[in-house]
Amino acid sequence: MIEQIRLAPIDLKNMVKRTLVIFSLFFIALYLWGKVLSPFIIAFLTAYLIEPLVIKIHHKYKIKRTFIAFVVSAKILILLVLSFMFLVPNLFLEINIIIHKIPNIINYINNDLINYINSNYHTNFAQDLIFIDSNNINYKEFIKSHPHLIQTITLNSVHVFEDIVFLFLYPIILFFTIQNYEILIARFTRIFSIEQKAFLKPIVDDIVLALSKYIRGQSIVLVIMSIYYVSITLLLKGSIFIALISGALLFIPWAGLLTGFLLSIIYSFNNPEFTMVSILIIYGIGYILEHWAVVPYFIGNSLGVHPIVIILSILILAKSFGLIGVILALPLTAVFSVIAKNIYNKYVEYIAEKNFYKNNGGQ
Repeated sequence: MIEQIRLAPIDLKNMVKRTLVIFSLFFIALYLWGKVLSPFIIAFLTAYLIEPLVIKIHHKYKIKRTFIAFVVSAKILILLVLSFMFLVPNLFLEINIIIHKIPNIINYINNDLINYINSNYHTNFAQDLIFIDSNNINYKEFIKSHPHLIQTITLNSVHVFEDIVFLFLYPIILFFTIQNYEILIARFTRIFSIEQKAFLKPIVDDIVLALSKYIRGQSIVLVIMSIYYVSITLLLKGSIFIALISGALLFIPWAGLLTGFLLSIIYSFNNPEFTMVSILIIYGIGYILEHWAVVPYFIGNSLGVHPIVIILSILILAKSFGLIGVILALPLTAVFSVIAKNIYNKYVEYIAEKNFYKNNGGQ
């Protein structure tokens, strides 16, 4: 009995090492092939989170997993298609308006804005701060004289196209993941011993709990803030399309607020009744409501991660994986935070247990 107790800390130490190796390999794979793996990872996480519901429906109503997988995947695919049918035409319309408003924007900056700054803040900026003849812009010549800009736009367009392809692959992969979930789990868990499974189970449970809280909280935040942006935009005669974008992008940190704010400024050039004061009211109140009330209440400290760590993870994952990396930044940070905390707690237990047996002479 004494020998078995003494072996426990040694096994724990080995398990911690093996766990670190497994997750290190996973992170390396994510770094090397993150964009390709992202729809598979998201699909697996989704299947894991809804598995209890799938089991309940399967046993209670005798519905086959294949049909459940089809319904879930079809709903997500239909939602994606409808979103693109609504968003893409409106987005191109807004871009077209922006392009035609470039001369007006430049005139505004060179004249009205510069005069306002000079008169109110006693500065002496030149009237032609932007050296472009806004009344005679030759777009063909501009493109020829800025080849690097065109290359950058083309490259970013390719990345956006890749993100869209991976986004539409997600429901297809999700279908096969839900359908074959039990088989996949059985094959995956074969590589672990009974002791390793016992060690990993609380870690996995904590990860699922953290992700569940985050997804549930983020969904509530998205609904509340979307209702806010649409309501106040209608009241202040703004663009409903921009309001919907602001709400829809809330799951990406700062994206909804900044995108909506910038698009609203451009929208205001063609709509004098929609003033800068209105924009500041919409997004000022929106920022306070989101970050000081809705997010703390519904998400709170469920991630348990310092804001600086979150910002750093967003920057690193955005650089490595683009838009998908930004979307996955918060949940992946939560996952690695849970793993790190669990391993640290296990290590503390190991040291405490080791010292206990040492102080008691191995008894």
